[in-house]
Amino acid sequence: MQLHFQARQQKFKEHWDRTRLEKRIEVHINSCEAGQQEHFQQRQNSQAQRIFRLSDPNLQIIYITACEMHPETLHQFEKVFAENGVADFKQRLTILQIQSQFFARDIAAHLLVYYTSSVLAQLKALLRRNLPYYLVPSEPAESYVPLLNFLDCPILQGDFTRHRELSTKCRAVDFIRDCQVPTGASARVTSELQIVDTIVDHLPSGVQDWVLKIDDMRDATGLALIKLEHSSELQTFHQYRTKSGDRDSLKKYLAHLLQTKLRIVNEAFFPSYAHFMVNPLTQQAVQRRGALLEQVPAVRFDEIKTFAIVILIEPNGSVATLGTYDKISARPFVNFGYSYPQRAILKMNAANVAEMVGRKLFQQGVFGFCSLDLICYADPFNKHDHVVHFIGMDCHLNTQASAIFLFDLLTKKGIDQHSNSYILRNNNKIN
Repeated sequence: MQLHFQARQQKFKEHWDRTRLEKRIEVHINSCEAGQQEHFQQRQNSQAQRIFRLSDPNLQIIYITACEMHPETLHQFEKVFAENGVADFKQRLTILQIQSQFFARDIAAHLLVYYTSSVLAQLKALLRRNLPYYLVPSEPAESYVPLLNFLDCPILQGDFTRHRELSTKCRAVDFIRDCQVPTGASARVTSELQIVDTIVDHLPSGVQDWVLKIDDMRDATGLALIKLEHSSELQTFHQYRTKSGDRDSLKKYLAHLLQTKLRIVNEAFFPSYAHFMVNPLTQQAVQRRGALLEQVPAVRFDEIKTFAIVILIEPNGSVATLGTYDKISARPFVNFGYSYPQRAILKMNAANVAEMVGRKLFQQGVFGFCSLDLICYADPFNKHDHVVHFIGMDCHLNTQASAIFLFDLLTKKGIDQHSNSYILRNNNKIN
């Protein structure tokens, strides 16, 4: 089974130079990992904007969803297509709905397709059009392979394990450092003791604020802020360092201090330090992948801007910048909206960063859609300049990146990859 899959993927890559220029079919499934129960159904239908890839006249799209598409939503999509010159979208778009009520609520959409014979039969029939076709997934999972083998369908994604590993916070930062892209001070930790060790190691350099990021936990449930500045306890802490020089005493004191200075970002999920540190969800996640302890820049939180660059690494290794977006937050690390394109830093050549990182990712067996997450803030030593740090990436098409396709349609794919501006029909620019 795996050999057939690998041989099909290799053929897909070899023929991509021709495939990308001809009429073709994309099968889109936004599928979440089983077990992510909170808002699970909504998550599996959160990327309907994928259908706006129909702005490419060579594309036909089969969009598969486990949720019913509301008629008003479809009507709004029709208006967007009609007003932007895509008159034939109805002939090029097919929406297949899975009758998911017969299954457990937390089964991934691609597995529902594989288990539903009527949907499989429809899909198989739609793919008999003598056109090349491939599947565009969301989060990487080996469980796609049986479906792909049944359909004899390649997937716009590279090695599943590499995609998953490089989407983790710790591995992503290590990888980006190898790409010579700036990152902040950080360390992989697997226990409370290592958190304390890392903070003590960086005290002489003046680092006082940290954020703890745990993988496999969504919606800020795996985030905690360690804020030590402006506290009487910290003054006592420095006295320990200057007077005794006893590292064990420092570590013991800091371990006690963490119980009051570690602030859980999602307090509704973890109401206290004890709940956060000893919760089975936290411990299992840390044991699986570790956690990233990352320095917080020594500026006010409202001065730190977070943004992302969306790229497509094609199966032949070519890299294209699809767009950028800002992340809007009302409080630290909790996003409530997004703005396209990013305006956090205007003097940045996004295409150069994308090309550098994309080529390295391709060498690691990664291709398809990726989002690169960065922060920027005014340089404390030069207010006319900015500091830019990479903080993570998703090696798959996420919900925010899928909205790029709508923005592309509205701006007629008018992005200038070097100036990070969108050129509108009246020749105005959105910077």
